[in-house]
Amino acid sequence: MPCARVSRAQHRCVARLCRSVSSLAPCPGGRMKRNLGQTSLRRRRRPVDPMHAYDSLPTPLRQWLSQAALPWSPASAGKIWTRAQAKGLSADDALALLSRSEAQTLARDKRAIHQSNYPTE
Repeated sequence: MPCARVSRAQHRCVARLCRSVSSLAPCPGGRMKRNLGQTSLRRRRRPVDPMHAYDSLPTPLRQWLSQAALPWSPASAGKIWTRAQAKGLSADDALALLSRSEAQTLARDKRAIHQSNYPTE
């Protein structure tokens, strides 16, 4: 059976549909590349195994990370945790410091997103 001729509008519609369906399929290698939503924060690639780094963190920090609003890397969360422990803070104080850091980052990101959405005169 010969292929029917397709108009340009039909071709664009089919191409758009294919792109939307392909975005629902898992990415090759199991990595999700566009799962962060609208954000002004930089994405970083780290050369270490993230699961091994996560497993090496203390239990209270892992529990906090599982409830965090941002996708923290184990390295950055561990760095804040280590600094807090070096200052002699308790585990609860260190977690409060992490929560404050997260709130500041979210506020900074919120301002950047809203500034870019509003037109300037």
